[in-house]
Amino acid sequence: MTSLRLFTWTSVLVLLTSSSNALAQTGPIPPFVGEQFEGFETQFVGVGGQHPPGGTTSLIGGLFDGTASLSTSGGSILIQLSGSTFSTCSSVHRTGSFQLGCFLGGCSIQFTSDQAALGGYFATDNSTAQDPFSREWDVRFFDASGNSIGIETFLISNQCGQYEWQGWSLPSGTRRVTFEGRLPNKTLLMDDLMVSPTLPLGRAHCVSEETSLEERGYCGATGSSSAASNAVSLHATQLPPNAFGFFLASRDAGLVVHPGGSAGTLCLGGSIGRYVGPGQIQNSGASGSFSLPLDLTAIPQPNGAVPAQAGETWRFQAWFRDVTTTSPPIPTSNFTSGLEITWD
Repeated sequence: MTSLRLFTWTSVLVLLTSSSNALAQTGPIPPFVGEQFEGFETQFVGVGGQHPPGGTTSLIGGLFDGTASLSTSGGSILIQLSGSTFSTCSSVHRTGSFQLGCFLGGCSIQFTSDQAALGGYFATDNSTAQDPFSREWDVRFFDASGNSIGIETFLISNQCGQYEWQGWSLPSGTRRVTFEGRLPNKTLLMDDLMVSPTLPLGRAHCVSEETSLEERGYCGATGSSSAASNAVSLHATQLPPNAFGFFLASRDAGLVVHPGGSAGTLCLGGSIGRYVGPGQIQNSGASGSFSLPLDLTAIPQPNGAVPAQAGETWRFQAWFRDVTTTSPPIPTSNFTSGLEITWD
């Protein structure tokens, strides 16, 4: 029986490139924190954990807060949402409860506005170990008029059903992206997909744990990597609604799982400062996010605020209130992913 796969998309993480800390050209890029996330956890789920029950050829307005649509392409028979797969390698969602699958062919994402970066986690459930072409996919980029403006080829190097990061800095004017297998009748799975209309700032260095909403919280940044410009804002996204929290800062990376009984992972080490001064403690509100403009002349540290210097690398993360997924829920705390920025 031909193996089919399903999958979910959720959020995911931060990126960079050169000393400017921003993407400078098209091509593959490391994990980044986008400005919008795929949002399949909020989609209607029908009978059998699939949306709709028998699959579909399109999800109009179904992605990225209603700003993008997904459709089949390249002979794909359908797309579905599900929590697991029917294949022998038995891939399941990476985050949340669902993963999205484009079955036996490709799929296309149409955006309502130009995008500068796209990335997420990809897998396949029906590759052939002896044939590397069975794990190769073309990703094609099109402008608003439907003209082809670029193509990249990526290889899913992990074993059948295991997710891995793939991301791209997009050609200017990208409005549609398609994924097509190098061989026919292959299934592509995706999860934790994200896009950004601007070049992301910073580099992800630590993965967050899931929140009570079965999503991963992210710490991203916008602005300039120039210390002298002093024009950077931090953003904590995909948090539980109406949760208060604050940002942390350190020159050092760390990895402490469940510090002090927290449900998350602390990604910072060494001297850690907290943005808890007047107006700095935040609330995620109904959107599940909060932001803070930074004063790079006064980054908080335990022994007093210090200025950012060109050539230094600083790391940031957000701490926030959360609850467990147990019944009844128990109050706890959590952390976003970590973000590092090297100042020019």
